[in-house]
Amino acid sequence: MLLYRESDLDSAWHIDCKARTKQNIPWLPREDFRDIYEKLVAFHINKALQEQTLELDNDVPEWVQIAVRSTLDELELDLDE
Repeated sequence: MLLYRESDLDSAWHIDCKARTKQNIPWLPREDFRDIYEKLVAFHINKALQEQTLELDNDVPEWVQIAVRSTLDELELDLDE
């Protein structure tokens, strides 16, 4: 499960809309963009975990950290979509 603020999704959607406008590409509806946003956030979290640049809080039990890493490892992201 990925938790994020709707305001963060909105900010990312607006950035995407501006980029699409500059390239004369139609905007995606916000709800269609949500799936892309979630995949990109998961991709960046996974990459940070692999590079050891993101550390989970020491108060988080090790089994939770393992479960989070395992879940992130199972996610697939096709950047060509």
